Amino acid sequence: RSQWENRLEAARPARVDPDNLAIRDQVGKDPPINPSNPARTAPKHLAAPESKLSLAASRDVRWRIEYCRGARNSLNKTVHYKTEKKKKKKK
Repeated sequence: RSQWENRLEAARPARVDPDNLAIRDQVGKDPPINPSNPARTAPKHLAAPESKLSLAASRDVRWRIEYCRGARNSLNKTVHYKTEKKKKKKK
């Protein structure tokens, strides 16, 4: 583990969701299956679909998926589309 990773880990606030605790616990134990790019891998788990998680947790899951793909710019959109209400067109 690099000091950079440790710093990242420390900077991220721990979100504790009762429904998410078991999953978070399991994530550390599952080794990633031959990561294509070891620098950019984060454990992907299929334990719980987004719909069953709390909003914060599902945002985390979505963020992790985007992060694995390395699509930094789409991060804003993925979080945005849930919060944004449809704007009515003014005539």
